Amino acid sequence: MKRRIGKVVAWGSAILVPAAVVGVNGYFTVPHGTQLHTVSGIYHQCVDYTHSLPLDEQGHFSLLVWNIYKQQRPQWDTALSHYRDPHRLMLLQEASFGPQLSRWITQSSLHYDQAYAFAMQDAVAGVMNLSEVNPIHSCAYTAVEPYLRLPKSALYSEYQLSNGQRLAVVNIHSINFTYAIGSL
Repeated sequence: MKRRIGKVVAWGSAILVPAAVVGVNGYFTVPHGTQLHTVSGIYHQCVDYTHSLPLDEQGHFSLLVWNIYKQQRPQWDTALSHYRDPHRLMLLQEASFGPQLSRWITQSSLHYDQAYAFAMQDAVAGVMNLSEVNPIHSCAYTAVEPYLRLPKSALYSEYQLSNGQRLAVVNIHSINFTYAIGSL
């Protein structure tokens, strides 16, 4: 009996996993090629900004890194408003750019750049940088994860500092699992 159950489980998994992947991928829209979603539109991969003010204030700034979980937690906007005040740069993972986040960004007068990993119900999802100033340069990167076949995303941005130097910032939401679990 054990052997038969094992075969049923193996065949069931062989059928259900691909079906789930097809179902998940049918629900999401993945762009052709890497794209950067910004205040002024969608670009192929990178954008250079012509006017960049310093990110810091006399050599000081603070940074927030937060997996916002596609804004699924209650009162995410209240929390983000609370975090915004002391932080000159906010790096979000799993940001879903829909009407609510768009409104929050506009009301907060912030600049954003987002790696367009995929869209879900017409909301662009991926890592996002938020700041009061635009970067000098921003590039989006994506890589497809092995199971669900949805892209993970990264942003590389350079910000002007008040001393004339540039700050390179990398915002990554990467794959956090492996194909197999080995023994130690």
